[in-house]
Parts: sequence; C-alpha cells; structure tokens
Amino acid sequence: MEDQVIGEAISKFNRTNTNVFISGELSVEDFDTSVLPRDPYQFKFIEASSTNIKLEAAPLKTVIKFLGDEFASGSLQIRSIVSSQ
Repeated sequence: MEDQVIGEAISKFNRTNTNVFISGELSVEDFDTSVLPRDPYQFKFIEASSTNIKLEAAPLKTVIKFLGDEFASGSLQIRSIVSSQ
C-alpha cells in the first residue's frame, strides 16, 4: 500500500466466520503510540514508534480499531482462517 488509509486498505478482508490476521511493516507520520493497548500478559502483535508500525499476526478488528484512520505506506500480509459453520 502506498500513502493509503489503513482501514480502507484492509476492510475488504473483514468477512463473517473468518479470523483474519495481519503482518507487515508500515511507515507513518507522527503516530500517537499512546492509543495502543498495553497488556504485559498479551502477545505484542503491534509495535509502533511515531514513524513505523510493525504488525505480527495482529487481528484485523484490532488493527482497524487502533490504526484504521492512519495514512501509511508499506507492505502487509493477510492470513485468514475460515470457520465452517
């Protein structure tokens, strides 16, 4: 993705009965890292500085919630698990 809103770029992967996970590295400008959840007992799937965001198997809904309005450039890998219900 190139200078695109993160939420717009990944929202098409939000499907019912599907768990979607995102990995990759993004460049951003002036990102406020204080909005990210900080739980020392939780796997750290989002690491960020004011200019870079690294995702490792981050749940799609979490990425949309905390990063959805940010403009970013970089590459992402999308993996999904479809439940048969």
